[in-house]
This record gives sequence, C-alpha cells and structure tokens, in this order.
Amino acid sequence: MEKKPTPEEHGLALGSGPFLFSGKPPFITGTVSLVNSSREKVKVHSLVMDGPGLKFQRTRRVAPGKTSEPGPARVRVYKRLDPLDETDAPAEVIVDRYTPPGEYEAQLRFGDEQATARIFVLENHQLRLTPNRLTITAAPGERVTKTVYVTNEGNVPFNTRKAAFAPLQALDMVHQSLAIALNKAGDKGHEKFLDRFVAELAEREVEPAKLKLDVQDEVIEPGETKRVEITIQLPADMKNKRTYRSRIAFRNTKLAMEIDVKDDGVDKSPGASKKKENPT
Repeated sequence: MEKKPTPEEHGLALGSGPFLFSGKPPFITGTVSLVNSSREKVKVHSLVMDGPGLKFQRTRRVAPGKTSEPGPARVRVYKRLDPLDETDAPAEVIVDRYTPPGEYEAQLRFGDEQATARIFVLENHQLRLTPNRLTITAAPGERVTKTVYVTNEGNVPFNTRKAAFAPLQALDMVHQSLAIALNKAGDKGHEKFLDRFVAELAEREVEPAKLKLDVQDEVIEPGETKRVEITIQLPADMKNKRTYRSRIAFRNTKLAMEIDVKDDGVDKSPGASKKKENPT
C-alpha cells in the first residue's frame, strides 16, 4: 500500500527526474529533487519506490506466520525543506541484500506524482566464516583436515578456489632471533651481530605450507552456507615446540590459523642431519 502525503507535506512536489541511486546492498543511496511551495518548513515522509527486478527490504515488522507482500518501499529523505525551498536532498532505500549487481529502473512516487529513478547495484563481496580461527597441534610433515562453514552474505557467487594462503610465520620470531643474536654475537661488533641475526631469522623461517581446499560444491551462491574442508600439509622442516601463525584470505575476510608444533623426536639443530659417509 502506497503512502499518501501527510498534511505537513501539503505544497511539496517532486522535481524532474531521473534520479540516480547507487551502492552495495542493502543500502542504496542517491538524491531526489524536491520543491516546497508552501510557507511552512516540511519534513518528507511519503516518498516510495517500486521497480521490476527489485526486491525491497521491509522496514516494518511482519506478523508471525505471514509473509511480506511485494510492493513499494519507503525512501528515507534526510532533509527538511525550508519555506519556498527547492533542493536536492540525500535519500536512501533498502533493497534485498542478495540483489544481483546491475542497473535497474524504478519509479519514485509522491502521492499522484512519479518520476524515474535509476538504481545501480554494485558488487558486494561479503563472507562470514564459522569458526574464523583454527588452532592446530601437529607434528612437522603431518596432514591435518579442519572444517569451516562459509556463509555468502554478499550478492555475487564465491568460488572456494579463490581462497589464498599466506606464508607461515613463527610467533615472536624476530624477538627470539634478536635475543639469540645479542647473546651469541652482541659483543663482537655490529657486523658479526647482524650476520648472526640474519642467520637466526633464516633458520626460523619455513616454506609456505601446502594447502588444499576440498568442498563438494565449489560455488557458494548468495545466501548459502556450505561446509568447506581444508586439508593442510605442514612442512617437514617446521621447528619442534614452536608456534606458527598464518591466514587464509577469503575475499573480504580471513581465516586465522595458529599451529603448535609438537615434538616429533627428530633433532633439527644445524648439522644434526648430516650423516657420516662410508661408515666402517
């Protein structure tokens, strides 16, 4: 049901269109031209919008057991018009959050008046991860599988293959390397100290873990939640009894990972892996 002008809005009229609106769902903003021919200050209440292909989000609550009827949506106008004023006023309309990106044509109405509005819906990449942080305890070289639920709250499909893995980094790696370098070479001059510091950093860094994403259906449509299994192949050269951190980027959000490396019983100190040749 369309809104009728209130007594306060007597003398108010729409300017000439078309009016332009754009934004990421659900909030689409633009400007509307209004003319106040009265001698009273006026606040706008009765602007509504409707258009094919657009589903508007209702601001009024729907009674339990009932569904929202399709129809025009209220356009919020953030301005009071002074007497005999003509102005372009900021306005906002709320569309369904899953409205596909594209250009739409709508009708802006005020009582018996109407004007064309062009709506430009932009892409909205919005994902939610549950959980958004994983804690893994494993030995070097071990394969670990974890489950994450990915909810697509945007208006474009998401392909899990677009997830990107960041390199592993040892927790407090810089501080620990600095402390060791100071202890072992701090009194031997800055060149020896810097050489030792760089060597410690290199010794603590590891190659990025190999990551594989396994999901039954790789495309997550707007409004869908799907289970994603993440299989992580940990590098064999990870250092025992250390903690590593990394992140997996899923478009607008990231999955944080903290890996506690348990002792696999193998001595990884420098030179420990060297074997004697031609033993007798």
